[in-house]
Amino acid sequence: MTSEEINAALEAWVPAYNDRQHSVTKMMPNDRYMKNLECVRYAPADLDKYFRRVVTRMVRKDRCVQLDNRIFEVHHGLIDRNVELAFHPEDPEVIEVLFEGRS
Repeated sequence: MTSEEINAALEAWVPAYNDRQHSVTKMMPNDRYMKNLECVRYAPADLDKYFRRVVTRMVRKDRCVQLDNRIFEVHHGLIDRNVELAFHPEDPEVIEVLFEGRS
């Protein structure tokens, strides 16, 4: 099967599934979903923060940390402390430095 055929089959199956009574709930999936719609939450505005990679680094005496052969300067108060660097692998030039859970 090609991906187009698989997509077409799925597109035909979803309405057929959603519009028939489920054997356990005795409700149609669409009706059950709409019944509890107040439970659905919007994604947080900072959703991209949840998908960052986090690594731990020791801040050197020159107040620098290294990440993948790049050097970043951090606050001088963090010298000799372990910090976490949070970043998106596809944009490693932008990092957030975290110490004890705070930015």
